[in-house]
Amino acid sequence: MAGKSLVGGVYAFHFGSHVAFGLCTHEETGGIGPRLGQLMRLFRGVAQEVPEDVSAILSQPLLTSVFVNLPIMIRAGEAIKLADVPVPPELAGPPLFRVGGPEPEHFFLVEGLGESETPVEGGALKADIAGAPDQAIASFGALERIFRFDLTPERAFAFFTGTATLDEECEALF
Repeated sequence: MAGKSLVGGVYAFHFGSHVAFGLCTHEETGGIGPRLGQLMRLFRGVAQEVPEDVSAILSQPLLTSVFVNLPIMIRAGEAIKLADVPVPPELAGPPLFRVGGPEPEHFFLVEGLGESETPVEGGALKADIAGAPDQAIASFGALERIFRFDLTPERAFAFFTGTATLDEECEALF
């Protein structure tokens, strides 16, 4: 028996005295392809407390998107559900991801999830590749790092490719 879908859940992630937020917009947990888990759209910034109105969370700009094993995070107390909301239309469509490596020129883009995932044809521009999040499954520690260092897809790609360096002491948000 399949579990209840987690899509539409707004979640809080507590990192010490700071809290960050995400919205589950997709799940890839079945079929014959990889079981990536739940796709979380992470909102930019951290707060000292959870806002009373969930719309304040949803109005924040997106930081990035990442897959997580949300049921495990919920059971461990790492993710706390705040509300169920309809997924906004701009986040409901097939997601776009950066895949490949280890050299920058070996990256390409894919759209969709699981069995419906297709490579983006026509040679994506370098800026398009840099602007797409990595198709990766993140642990709670990886989420903390994403929020701590404001790792937009562009920043993460710049650090990976060596076009920028991360000063962990000066650039940490918390």
